[in-house]
Amino acid sequence: MGASWVEVDRLIREVTGLCEFPHAEALGAVVRARDVVAEAAMAVALAALSGDALSEVEGQDLLARARVAVRDADLAVRRAQETAALYGAGRERAQRLMAEARALRAKDCATTTIGVARPLPYGPTRQPCEDAVEDQRGSDEGKDVPSADH
Repeated sequence: MGASWVEVDRLIREVTGLCEFPHAEALGAVVRARDVVAEAAMAVALAALSGDALSEVEGQDLLARARVAVRDADLAVRRAQETAALYGAGRERAQRLMAEARALRAKDCATTTIGVARPLPYGPTRQPCEDAVEDQRGSDEGKDVPSADH
């Protein structure tokens, strides 16, 4: 099982590298690979000590599972890296657009065409709908509205 231990050592190094990815513990494939490689390493070490043919077969089986798990984890990490890169580019674009929109809004609110500051039609405590309701109330005040009794 000496050749198997070389492979186990390689898988341990690979899974250790994958675990260095930020938030690798959130990737199920990385956690599975770590656990399967650890189990395979133990099985191969025990098989080497016992010399039992059945233990060696079990160790080889676990090694095959560990290889697949490490490949899956590698793929998961690569996809996560690609997603993070795309998210970063999208975030930067969105932040730039929001900053431009704020600058345009500030410029629009700061001056009119004649250079005089104009107030907003509603303030932080007053909503546009309140203005419409007050306009309706104000237009009915002082008017002689017939009642339903007449």
